[in-house]
Amino acid sequence: MVLRVAFVPGVTPSKWVRIWGERFPGERLELLPLDTVALGSTDDLAVLFEAPGARAAVSPDDDAAPADDDAASGPADVVIARLPVRTEGVHAIPLYEELPVVVVPADHEVTAVDEIALDELEAMLGERMHAPAATPTGGPDAIALVAAGVGAVLLPKSLARLWARKDVDSRPVTGAPSTTVALVWRTDLPAERAALVEEFVGVVRGRTANTSRAAGSTEPPVKQKATAKAKARAAEARAAEAKAKASRKKTVAPGRTRPRRAR
Repeated sequence: MVLRVAFVPGVTPSKWVRIWGERFPGERLELLPLDTVALGSTDDLAVLFEAPGARAAVSPDDDAAPADDDAASGPADVVIARLPVRTEGVHAIPLYEELPVVVVPADHEVTAVDEIALDELEAMLGERMHAPAATPTGGPDAIALVAAGVGAVLLPKSLARLWARKDVDSRPVTGAPSTTVALVWRTDLPAERAALVEEFVGVVRGRTANTSRAAGSTEPPVKQKATAKAKARAAEARAAEAKAKASRKKTVAPGRTRPRRAR
């Protein structure tokens, strides 16, 4: 079975792909990079409900992975998206917050400071604050406008890094809302696929191999409690024995190693 993971621009899932390959070598993982760039454009999460037109396959051993119908068709099992997203029929787990930055021309006065407050930035730029258009090239196009001196763009830091150019620069913006990257999947997945998604959720959230649902637990809580009780009983027995020895020593007369014989 192939786990299909879609992700929006700026997200870097390579670490999770590597861990997945090490932990589940028999389960291929297929990455589906999305070309949407406008924040909030993943609200409909269409990739979860219908097969995308094109995809890039990634697996622990991609050259040796055989082609199959499961890899060639079907919607994504999970999407790494930016909130907000639709809430009907999906689970969404927030993963991390993205720092907001402003992208300005490389010689702009904002680059003279380490960070800038949102109200100060708005007062400085006014209506020249732009946003990426909802097209595959909308982000790079917006950065091109910034490079031409037309204005500035407020973006998550990951997108500013993705579309970086030599003729622009960026600075953190205090007081601006951060964006949240989340893991999203359907609530009505078949049991087998739902189990696979749960394993991926565990990888992304840092669950170790020992606590993986697939690995199971070799030491159930009942046994752990029984072991603790046994240790407590052993400690009580040692304490009782030490007390008994101390009591026997008190019956021996000082200076003698053996009690006196009766005459």
